[in-house]
Amino acid sequence: MLRFGARTLILAILAAPCCISVFFTRLLYACDDPSPPSQSEDDSDKIRLEKKLSDYIAQQMKQTGVVGLSITLVSGEDVVYSRGFGYQDREQRIPATDQSVYRMGSLSKVLTAMAVMQLVEKGVLQLDAPVTRYLPEFHMLSRTPGNNAITIRHLLTHHAGLPTDLMKGADALHPDTLETFVARLRNEYVVFKPGEAFLYSNVGYALLGRVIEVVTGETFETYMQQHVFTPMDMNHSGFGDANIAKHLRAQGYINGRPGTPYPVREVSAGALAASTLDMANVIKCVFNNGAPLLHGHSMTEMLTRQNTDTPLDLDIAMGLGWQLTNQLGRDKNAGSTAFHDGLIWHFSSYMLLLPEHKLGVIVAANSDNSPKAVRDIGKKSMQYLLWQRVGVARQVAPSTGNQGASISATPSRISVFAGSYDTANGLFELSAKDGYLEGIRNGIPVVMVPLGDGRFEMRRKLNAVVSWKSPDLDGVYFKFVEVGDQMILATLDEDVRIPFGHRVSPAPIPLTWKNSVGTWNVTAHDGDYAYIHSIKIEKQHQFLIAKVTVDSMDNKQTTLQLVLKPENSQRAIVMGIGRYRGDTLRLEPGGHHKRQLRFQGYELVRVNDF
Repeated sequence: MLRFGARTLILAILAAPCCISVFFTRLLYACDDPSPPSQSEDDSDKIRLEKKLSDYIAQQMKQTGVVGLSITLVSGEDVVYSRGFGYQDREQRIPATDQSVYRMGSLSKVLTAMAVMQLVEKGVLQLDAPVTRYLPEFHMLSRTPGNNAITIRHLLTHHAGLPTDLMKGADALHPDTLETFVARLRNEYVVFKPGEAFLYSNVGYALLGRVIEVVTGETFETYMQQHVFTPMDMNHSGFGDANIAKHLRAQGYINGRPGTPYPVREVSAGALAASTLDMANVIKCVFNNGAPLLHGHSMTEMLTRQNTDTPLDLDIAMGLGWQLTNQLGRDKNAGSTAFHDGLIWHFSSYMLLLPEHKLGVIVAANSDNSPKAVRDIGKKSMQYLLWQRVGVARQVAPSTGNQGASISATPSRISVFAGSYDTANGLFELSAKDGYLEGIRNGIPVVMVPLGDGRFEMRRKLNAVVSWKSPDLDGVYFKFVEVGDQMILATLDEDVRIPFGHRVSPAPIPLTWKNSVGTWNVTAHDGDYAYIHSIKIEKQHQFLIAKVTVDSMDNKQTTLQLVLKPENSQRAIVMGIGRYRGDTLRLEPGGHHKRQLRFQGYELVRVNDF
């Protein structure tokens, strides 16, 4: 399942995503009425809350062109607000409701994690047992010697060191089963040592789905239907469309047009289809100490930070299935948060919980341009509900993490931060000037100015003496964090530090890789809905860069820019830590072609080698 999306600034995220949405979104406040709703709970306050939310949602949908959206808010055991906006199917003039069924993408992972914890409670699985105890056929290539056992806990927390995706066949019209997918992994590389760093992985959750199948003797879909959906009265939910009534299925839209439906191979990572009203029962389950699915100690474990000893994660906080990174940093009384978001080509979703207050929200939409609106609506709704139920206590919260030390950004120490950084936008090179840093992002000259409190503010550079803070960079701040021998460029959401780039150094480029410069086309994509179309390898300064173009049947295209470190004459590793970092590109003999390039399960041939 591919998650690609981008903001128009340097904080473009590779979707998924996923994935960790706190990276690049900030809570928006309505400028027409900055005061929160009244704290009383009488009918007038409820009406006021509903009107403010309805007006805000309609405004966001109009600005972004979202076709249909549904939202449900939960307080304790009660649904306090639930409705749809726009169209479930615009061409058929079917309005969206809270019973419209959307593809929820990576929200699937929360339910998969709950199923795993069920089996742990029954003694069928152990969290710290190696995956190979349950899947002896699981094997991947490794570049590091020694004991690199991957455990169930590693998979649940995205710390297994597995690749983000195996793109070939991920979004296929006739996908592999989970069993066949595991067999495909034998020719792919593990990217990091288990436990080294957070690396969001759909591959890992596909493995969990297969583990569930093996230890229960049931298909993943059947197990989830009988042991998860049915006990929680999720009557309009399923992994795939088989159990979903046709009149409830939302049509997906891409570029404003109806998109092509397709199945997802990594079922347990992203194939969930559900209504927001059904997903409200998941929220209630959490607030009810896991009942009717789990015991209280299991739910507590799911909501407990697992990655306290991984400094490279900075402030990313992971539970079991749930992401715990602070989402409402300016609301002092919000307490802890648990969330997950989902993104596939035509749909996006966002679920946010405040467990200490038993408040939750689930938002879903059926348009490719909806992720930011869905997250903003979810956060705004939760903020208003918190204010109404608990009261207002707002201040900038301190960093929630204790890993890595941010370095003082004084003008006299500017040179400490200069260098080349691998980022989601590709290579970002920063040079030290008189009291600031200078670089180019997406072809546009920018400067990074220290603010005296450890933060840097990015501005557009107009000429040698003038820079300005453009609207697209408003509120975008960075910190430099030193972890061991690594320098990390971190983005800030409030004061939450999320790794954005890692400083990298040029590596020697063997002759075979020097000769690989040029455009490589995929030889076959087997009718995948989304697929790698081509890879362009080029030299940029002293680095080797791979620009990976991903295409889809609906003619939506995105490009990943990856910085390469040749390991030897046949193998190059993607530099940095994060999505698609650590992946391997291989040069191999190509039969009647001169050479062949392998990446993410695809075989590519250079254009001038045909």
